[in-house]
Amino acid sequence: MRGHELSRHPGTSDVHIRHVGARHKTTLLKLDERLRVAPSSALMGDLKALLGPGCLAS
Repeated sequence: MRGHELSRHPGTSDVHIRHVGARHKTTLLKLDERLRVAPSSALMGDLKALLGPGCLAS
């Protein structure tokens, strides 16, 4: 993921990425504190446009 999508929405919330690989092995990553965000509909829209509509955990 390019970092600038996140940097356009600066805030105090940590960003975690969950990767599901082969055999359903799941890896959870916490991004650097410099990429904290302010959750908003604009951020969610940017992430869906970049990564697809199923990219966000519910």
